[in-house]
Amino acid sequence: MKKLILFLSILAVSSIYAGTSDPSYEEISDIQFDVVRSFDVLDTETGYSHRIDAPKKRSDKSIKVRIVGQNKWAYRIKIEVDGIEHDKTYHVTKRYLKEALDMATAYNYIRLNRMVGEVGNPPVEPCGDSTVSTSLRPKPRPVYVSEIFEEPESIITNNQKWKAGCEVLENRGSLSAEDSESKSKLAQCMKSIQNSITRQGTLSNRGQIFKNLYRYLRPEEQHFAAMVFTAQGEAGILVRDLNGGERHPEEMMMIMKVIDNRVRNSNEDAARAGKKGDTRALDIALDPWQFSMYNHNEDNWRQMMFPGRNQEFDTAIDAYMKFGTADFKPKPDVDHVYHYHANWMLPSNDAWGDNFRANQDNWELNVKVNGDLLRQPNPMYNENNASDRKKIAKSWKRQRHIFYKPIDTDGKIVDGDDWHWTVRKPFRS
Repeated sequence: MKKLILFLSILAVSSIYAGTSDPSYEEISDIQFDVVRSFDVLDTETGYSHRIDAPKKRSDKSIKVRIVGQNKWAYRIKIEVDGIEHDKTYHVTKRYLKEALDMATAYNYIRLNRMVGEVGNPPVEPCGDSTVSTSLRPKPRPVYVSEIFEEPESIITNNQKWKAGCEVLENRGSLSAEDSESKSKLAQCMKSIQNSITRQGTLSNRGQIFKNLYRYLRPEEQHFAAMVFTAQGEAGILVRDLNGGERHPEEMMMIMKVIDNRVRNSNEDAARAGKKGDTRALDIALDPWQFSMYNHNEDNWRQMMFPGRNQEFDTAIDAYMKFGTADFKPKPDVDHVYHYHANWMLPSNDAWGDNFRANQDNWELNVKVNGDLLRQPNPMYNENNASDRKKIAKSWKRQRHIFYKPIDTDGKIVDGDDWHWTVRKPFRS
């Protein structure tokens, strides 16, 4: 606990001198502290996050963190395990680190401010007239918790106001992937959305974060968030080129197509019943147990929604900008694709209908987006074999999504317009 207090104290004083170096990475003092609570770090080279577990009580294991720099969103850290520091640098979101330290900060709030003031004084009294009244000496600038963990600017929690950068969504139909200015705006928009929806929520309160998507975002921003979060969370690893070439947004665009198909189907069902359909893309994305990245036991939703934890949205934004004018084939089947799954798993008949496993090979739809096929099966592995699926799961180069023609709850193929699904909306108020 004392080490945490000292860490916060030194960090606060270091922040006084911030801004004197590269504005994108302001160097701060080298600080090392014991890991006393588990937290997540981001590997910016791969886009993946990793859990750093605190040593168990009465364990001899030692895990320390050294802070080697910071930017607006995150601290750059190096990790030392049992006295050996690893060369790799990770990022830790400031808000997330704040979450990990909240209890200690609150418990020691008064003591923290006193220590910060003491550290701010020179260790040795400066030479000069010792008779000068101490009341006339300059006092150290007070530092508060809110300054130590500085909130990003322009946090808007109003579903009527545009978030910074999101105003380009007003004319979504005119978006062009060739427009670099709009693409830059959408990257800013994504950060603004992350800041807004996590303003009143924590990593442990998944439901609150999901409700904030409705509460704090305009409808246009909700659509953007639903499409981009889901595409990145579900297919981020599949856009990589097998040979290291340019990324392929088609896989993400097909995820967006599934969302779009379900929105249309739900609203058409309502119209046939004489009701007004009001299903949105966000309703579809957050429909429980449909898109696995949002499940209780998954971490992907955290990676997408918390600032700094995943900043690899470039391809997903590119896919979003291209989606409106994309050519999906084969028609009309592709307009009625409502299901897909990863090839390293196989849904059960209980989940997808009694006839699914006996017929899934015949029901797969080989989709093209803008003339390009999506990832094809690796001939070295049988996706229907459980042992091969385990091998597929071990390498992203073997993985793909399998998209299907419309399957009803009995596990039968139906005409696209006859597929019916009740969209649950537990987070929409």
